[in-house]
Amino acid sequence: MAAATLLLSLTSNSFSQTLTFSRIPADVIAFQGLPYTGYMIQTSTNLSDWQDLTLLKGNSSGSYSYTNFPYQDHLFYRTSAQATKVVTVSLDPATPLTRVQVISKVVQTANVLLGIFRVKSQGTPATLYSLNINVTTSGTDCTSLFANVKLQSGSLTYSAQSVVSNSPTSATIVFKNMTVGLAADTFAPISIVADVNPDSENVLDDTIASVTLITSNVANSNPEVVDGSFATLPVIASTNTANNVTFSAQSVFAVNLNASLGSMLPPDGMTTGYTVTFGFTLENVSDTDAFFSKDPTIGITMTNTSGLVLRLGLASANPAEYNGDTGTTCVIPAGLSRTFTYSGFVASTNGVAGFKTASITSIHYGTSPSDPGSATIGHGLQALTVNAAF
Repeated sequence: MAAATLLLSLTSNSFSQTLTFSRIPADVIAFQGLPYTGYMIQTSTNLSDWQDLTLLKGNSSGSYSYTNFPYQDHLFYRTSAQATKVVTVSLDPATPLTRVQVISKVVQTANVLLGIFRVKSQGTPATLYSLNINVTTSGTDCTSLFANVKLQSGSLTYSAQSVVSNSPTSATIVFKNMTVGLAADTFAPISIVADVNPDSENVLDDTIASVTLITSNVANSNPEVVDGSFATLPVIASTNTANNVTFSAQSVFAVNLNASLGSMLPPDGMTTGYTVTFGFTLENVSDTDAFFSKDPTIGITMTNTSGLVLRLGLASANPAEYNGDTGTTCVIPAGLSRTFTYSGFVASTNGVAGFKTASITSIHYGTSPSDPGSATIGHGLQALTVNAAF
């Protein structure tokens, strides 16, 4: 049977909808309404007695759809904007982009913004009473990373009432007993901020965190919003995830890591080798200049498996020059980045066949051209590895 699509435009004094019905391959009813507005889907077998089916929310363009509706000989559908008693939630456009957050090695880094959501009470003033936020981390658990997680709305700040660990990389942050006022039909921004623990041993370096607000309209609504008569308002289900934040006590980060094995070198007795190229970009996110040595014995640490030798030299820097370069160092100005490329070779020295590995395992920099190796990047450099067959 071929798919059939029926397109209807319905207009009344209260709303205007476009309905698309597709029977095959999947049952889908699609509607066009207003952005981020709640709509009730209703069904009837006789066009007289209507029953609520589900609440849906228009996306950024106002479209929304319903699938997996019941099979019956005939069933009628209609949708209407919910003027009262419905809550919608979405990610606020002002939420931060994916970024690296520099944290202190000595004291807590206070009020780091993790994400901004927005809550709207459609059709009636209301009060935000409780809210659960999911936090996902990599590298360490939530309680080791954060000393405190807070919710901010305007001049109001609430600390988390509890942190419920779901797994080593996931936790639920619970906020309760709040009195955040929500004006009718107006999005209220809700910011989630955290105080980050000191990174004294660099164990928090490269930890990534993200926050998600999963709304639901089950017995315990999330968020819990009450109207003026203290009735809990229904919530339109949605999943809203803020962008990732990467934490590190380093002020310089290595990105765009690459390593490649080139052509085989002519045999020399029992020694066979390959040309190799390594590259990375150093991003300086601090407000002071950083300096990187042109001498590979200072700028990088190289390791290799037994019976292998790795020789590298700095082939290029991009940009080639910055004001502040010296004869022995390359400056990475505050707030800027610079890409470095090394070239050289790996060679087997014992004639033993098999795969052998060579790597750059750490990168060194400093805040003075006289001491360009005082700080070390030793995490997340796995891509700076070549595997050669001999």
